[in-house]
Amino acid sequence: MHVLSRIKSRITSPRVRRAYHGVLARYRPLKKGVLDVYRQDHPGIYINWNIFPRRWSNTAKIHWCVTRAVWRERKCYAVLSFLAWPVKAAILAGKMTRQHGLQVKRRTGLGLGGQYIEQIRLAFRHGIAPRAYYFYGLYRQENRKRAPLFIQDHEIGALLRLLNTTADYTLFDDKRRFFAECERHGLPTIPIIADFEQGSPKYVRRDSDGHLPQTDLFAKPALGKCGTGVKVFTYERPGLYRSEDGRQRTGEDLLNDLAEYSRTTPYILQERYVNHPEISNVAPSALCTSRVVTCRLPDGTCEDIIAIFKMPSGDCCTDNFSTGGIAISVDRSSGLLGSAISKSLDAERIDAHPASGCRISGFRIPHWNQVIQLCVKAHAAFSGYAYVGWDVAVTGDGPVLVEGNLNWGVESMQRAHYGPLGETRFAESLLLHIDHRKCFRSMF
Repeated sequence: MHVLSRIKSRITSPRVRRAYHGVLARYRPLKKGVLDVYRQDHPGIYINWNIFPRRWSNTAKIHWCVTRAVWRERKCYAVLSFLAWPVKAAILAGKMTRQHGLQVKRRTGLGLGGQYIEQIRLAFRHGIAPRAYYFYGLYRQENRKRAPLFIQDHEIGALLRLLNTTADYTLFDDKRRFFAECERHGLPTIPIIADFEQGSPKYVRRDSDGHLPQTDLFAKPALGKCGTGVKVFTYERPGLYRSEDGRQRTGEDLLNDLAEYSRTTPYILQERYVNHPEISNVAPSALCTSRVVTCRLPDGTCEDIIAIFKMPSGDCCTDNFSTGGIAISVDRSSGLLGSAISKSLDAERIDAHPASGCRISGFRIPHWNQVIQLCVKAHAAFSGYAYVGWDVAVTGDGPVLVEGNLNWGVESMQRAHYGPLGETRFAESLLLHIDHRKCFRSMF
């Protein structure tokens, strides 16, 4: 017993505890780094093999800033990712070639071996993931030459963390806060009719007869993303609505259902806005939005950088790119639409809406100048953020803000425009921000 008590006292001594927690502190980052490297389909860091930084393009400098940011935050992960990438790239390139190579061969005549070799070269030389090779059409020569100018999706998170270190993300994540802030600044947006949280309504707006508004209604999670959890209620007569499953619901039934949904996540209820008549002729289903990315430069001026137009396809009630919607390039100066494409790697560019058959390419978004003015005005009001992607719907009464996004989707922007962000003002403005905020002791 005496020996056992001595062993126990040593095991529970402060010195042993400190050593144990020290081992755990080192093991946990290693474990997380290994898991992240295993799960991810992209390199964690970028190595520029040109040893003369003065010759780097603005986009190459941005890639290097991402590497420095990742190294500063997670050195263990950065080393593991760098060591594992040659093997992962070879495996992923083989997988992507098996899945999409034959279709690309039919389109372009480029053989499977040629596609595989190009993926390996881009992965080693520029840190471009094999998935991006097919997603951005880098098998086409005109795009392959511009490959280093693409900003990859995983890079934008590190860049935003550099710029928005003190930013309040919940202002955009929580649709209730976003609406309140828009209302405070006099920005047109879709009003909230009811707000539900933890199984009960916090606020309900009724008309003089005690009914909900006599129009179609739209419900969605207050903290939701990517168009998940949305519900549509079609107005039939005062106090009566029809849900998506075809059942008739009274206004009180509708409120009770949403209160029940809010036990797991807060919900809001809004009027269902409809497209401008000219847009409805092209896309007759759900509300379409323009996503306009604006930048607030270090000197305080705000400007638009790039824009796309999002349309739902089929019976989907949202236009979100990740839920099957299509993204279309927009000429910033005129509001003219280009060709459209979906997120599927095998998708081809189209010039007509898949449901209505109406021509998309060449269509001009109504009130386009007002859309841009609204986004620039909104960014001036939300002045604490370097970049914001604004979703704006154009109705018969003009443009209204639907939501703002700090993570505004570099993939949809570059895929819709069939070109890299490095060719826009984004690269130059981002470097201005990084230099102004002294994110690093020296830039290069």
